[in-house]
Amino acid sequence: MKAYGDLHTAVQIGGLPDGHLDAGIYHCQQAAEKALKGYLVFRESPFEKVHDLGKIIERAMTLEPGFKDYEDAAESLTPLASASVIPMSRVSLSQPEKNLTKPSPSRRASTTLF
Repeated sequence: MKAYGDLHTAVQIGGLPDGHLDAGIYHCQQAAEKALKGYLVFRESPFEKVHDLGKIIERAMTLEPGFKDYEDAAESLTPLASASVIPMSRVSLSQPEKNLTKPSPSRRASTTLF
């Protein structure tokens, strides 16, 4: 259910005219991570406590080779989600408008994951 909640949030953010794509990407990564880890827990398979979808999906593929179909998507999503997390040291609390950036419509991409 938690994975579905993240995916639903990502879809809602993506549908907003001024949606924050970084937040949408983050929730896509979280949905994929939670779904994969949920599968591993269901199969009673131990896994590393990492956020790297490539590593997590490799573990899932040892149990179900069909996960290979999602390997490229998983490996491309991890760096995008990591890039969307801004270190607090780079955030200006005195001038919050400097923290805001809006992507151009041409930068929006649609990707189907899991």
